[in-house]
Amino acid sequence: MAPLDSGPTPIGAGGDVTALHALPARRVLLAGVGSILHALDSESGARLAAAVALPAGARVHGLRSLEAGADGDYLLAVHGDVWVAGWRLKRAGTDGPVTLTRAWTARAPSWAHDALPLPDGRGGCASVAVGTADNAVSLARWDEGGGGGRGALAPLAPLARCPARGVLYSMALLDRVPSGSSVDLWVAAGTAFLEVAVWRVPRFARRGGDPPPAPSTVPAPLLSLAGHTGSIHRVVWAPGGARLASASDDRSVRVWAVDADGSPPPPPAVLAGHGARLWDVAFLEVSLEAGGAPVACV
Repeated sequence: MAPLDSGPTPIGAGGDVTALHALPARRVLLAGVGSILHALDSESGARLAAAVALPAGARVHGLRSLEAGADGDYLLAVHGDVWVAGWRLKRAGTDGPVTLTRAWTARAPSWAHDALPLPDGRGGCASVAVGTADNAVSLARWDEGGGGGRGALAPLAPLARCPARGVLYSMALLDRVPSGSSVDLWVAAGTAFLEVAVWRVPRFARRGGDPPPAPSTVPAPLLSLAGHTGSIHRVVWAPGGARLASASDDRSVRVWAVDADGSPPPPPAVLAGHGARLWDVAFLEVSLEAGGAPVACV
């Protein structure tokens, strides 16, 4: 991508960049600025498309993607404030035009911290799991043809809520076995009490053949991971869920080993010594990098 100080598209003119997400197979970088979702060419920096992603002026705080269909379309779950929206991105190869089409919008019962598209096992998306600030998870069905047409307001069905003390800044959802016939959904929540609560939603059918768990389901936390001395700004699952990273106001990252049986983990690896509070962390193939303030590209 072109250097930030000479790039052809100053997307930050309307506010801060609050979310980034890369689609390397389509050479697309997605950026949230205010309520606008920008699609950029990840090599030239040229803006390929832009759309109002969320209603009511809500800022885009995060997005997730799922490759769907033989044509290589991507389904995007975009969240910010109390809103979640489903979008479809199309690009032929890595040089064609990009189109962004909104499929649906949903209003969450409280602040949305994560929204995860769940594959249906047939090359598409059955639903989107939405994690909210009251340490709960709801489900939105992905429907681009019904419910009042494209962009219609979709209902959220409550799945489960954990009684662990409240979430402050962060939540991360994990579909542990995306190829399975049922969804094994794990939740990591950074709480206001400087700990990460890990809990598990009771399994439900991936394709919607069976009803989801009753809304009254209240699963107990599997793990309470303590050690941070500042607010936990981000929690991130490694692919497959064997590790979990937390980035904190205390200027450290902790990397936890999490077994599928929920057994207590060994002491975490601690990455300390950063010169500023940490806002984000990401797993790479062979290492882990953290970004702090002032902002740096990692």
